Amino acid sequence: ASLFGGIASLGMYRDTAHRNHLKLAHKYRSRLEKALTFGSPNAGPFLALLCAEQLSVRKRVNVDSVSAAYDRAVSAMAEAHLFHLEALANERAGFYHAKVARDGPKAEEYFDRALNLYKYKWGAIGKYEWLLEKKSQALVRLVTSSSVQT
Repeated sequence: ASLFGGIASLGMYRDTAHRNHLKLAHKYRSRLEKALTFGSPNAGPFLALLCAEQLSVRKRVNVDSVSAAYDRAVSAMAEAHLFHLEALANERAGFYHAKVARDGPKAEEYFDRALNLYKYKWGAIGKYEWLLEKKSQALVRLVTSSSVQT
C-alpha cells in the first residue's frame, strides 16, 4: 500500500501542485524505509521506485539523475522477480521521459520494455493494450508540441 499510495500522492501533486500530496508521499516513503529496517524483502525495490517518482516531480533536477533513479528501480524490481512492478517502473519512466524530459526515443525505450513485460512476463493483456494506446498518445503529443514550438 505504501508504494501505490506514494505514487498516487505524487500523481495528485503533479496535477494540483498542492504540497499536502508531497507530504503524504513522504509519509509513505518513511513507512517503506521503516519496513526496510525490519528486513522486508520488497521494501527495497518499492523504495527505489518511490524515490524515482519523488525525484521526477522536483522542479530543478537533472534528467540524467531521474533516469538513473528509474533504472535503479527497474533493476531492483527485476532482481526481486517482481515483473509486474518492473513493468510499472518502466512505464513510469516512459511517461517521465515523454512528458517532462521530452525525450521521445528514451520514452519509447522504457514504454517498449514495459509493454514486453506486461504482455509476456505477466500476461496482462488488458494492461498491455491500455499502455500501447497511452504510449501512442504520449509520443504523438510530444511530436506535436515539438513541431508547434519550432
